[in-house]
Amino acid sequence: MRKAFKDHEAISENKDFVPRSASDPNFTKGLPAESIRRLKASGILNQDGSIRMDTAERLGWTKVWEERERAKSQTSAVRAGIP
Repeated sequence: MRKAFKDHEAISENKDFVPRSASDPNFTKGLPAESIRRLKASGILNQDGSIRMDTAERLGWTKVWEERERAKSQTSAVRAGIP
């Protein structure tokens, strides 16, 4: 939510600042300090830079991560010939 525009509807869903997993080592890699500060201020990151799991849960990221892992496991099983 933007402080100056609390009632503003986003044009599209945020897909740029979404970590690939709870421990995504590249999530903040290359971001300027101000972007990291804003991710912390908005509650996406903890002060130590780790991902806030309560925020990830609220935004539905944990479900996406679980589905991605499930699909990856199924693909690995198929490649290994496991029914």
